[in-house]
Amino acid sequence: MALNATTYSGKQFAVYLAAETTTGTFNTTDANFYRVDVEGITLPPFSPTQEFEMRTGSGRIAEFDQVFSSSKRVSTEFTLSGRLTQEMWVILMESVTGDEFDGGGSSDSVLTLAYNYGGLGFKVGTDPSGATDWAYLLSVYFAAPTAADSYSLKSCTCTSFSIDADMDTAAGRFNYSATFQTQSAPAKGENAGLIAAATAIGSNNLYLSLLDDKIIDIKDYDGSTDQDDITPLFKSFNMTIDCPTQFLGASGANGEPEVWGKALPELTITWGGSIKYDDETDNMVEAFRDPANVSYLTFYLADVGVAGTSETPTGVFFTATSTVKMGMWFGKSKLTSCEVSSDDVAMVNFEAKVLAPASGNAAHFLGGDNN
Repeated sequence: MALNATTYSGKQFAVYLAAETTTGTFNTTDANFYRVDVEGITLPPFSPTQEFEMRTGSGRIAEFDQVFSSSKRVSTEFTLSGRLTQEMWVILMESVTGDEFDGGGSSDSVLTLAYNYGGLGFKVGTDPSGATDWAYLLSVYFAAPTAADSYSLKSCTCTSFSIDADMDTAAGRFNYSATFQTQSAPAKGENAGLIAAATAIGSNNLYLSLLDDKIIDIKDYDGSTDQDDITPLFKSFNMTIDCPTQFLGASGANGEPEVWGKALPELTITWGGSIKYDDETDNMVEAFRDPANVSYLTFYLADVGVAGTSETPTGVFFTATSTVKMGMWFGKSKLTSCEVSSDDVAMVNFEAKVLAPASGNAAHFLGGDNN
């Protein structure tokens, strides 16, 4: 064969995803797919199970006939990252938590994680509520520049979802990183017509600068005193949700899972950032030191006010229709790190983990109307 002079850019690959309308079955309805904003992607890495070690009776070089290589029951993991849009906020939040946005007004909806959140478990053949039920499994299509070299991955779930924004970068625009796993066998080849009617990349980018309703309460930071209703000045903000998924059972020639269990052993939410240091936020240092072991933070972030006090919101938690379609409330968080920087403007850099209270809810998230 002659030298092949064809070259491709890594930017020529595209990624599309859709909710599976039948769990364990790749979604082949092109109108259900969304094109994903990714900053760069080629193809997911495949890691077949391989054994090359020598066996008895061999010489001193492992024999080819003794090699074991199998793609059955292999975990495929890949990460997508790019600009966070309102559409992707809803999709990835539902996929990572295994819960849905609902309630609220006609254009706003809320995803609530109760104090006794129990994750989500489902089995092959489950029929979710529809093509926008992102809480179950996703079908992901990697479209290569040469269509025949594309890959279809079914039954993917988001196991880690991170967002971050910095006011010194892109006007505080949020970026995302999402890690997915599947133990279903990939299928190579063009899925003809699959993306013809797919929804284009959303243009509803999300910005920290637009989330102007911010509250941090520092509770019991010295054992008795509360510093309530701080309006923090964020330089940067980040949040990560980790939700390990267990793949159980085996079915078919490829030993594909029969049951998926999310949040095993736990769902972890961490958040933090860099805020201006002053006589109020200084109390976070004492809350981290926590001599009495009773301190915690309550946090609220959205473009609309909280319903009720920030530590005990009521109703749908958001007092008006949100324009941004993004927000969050954490009832009790424990600082895991906190320090004051020596920048030109002194800043408090911190990280905190969301914990479940004895009753009520641990977290609320504001979403939009595309679910």
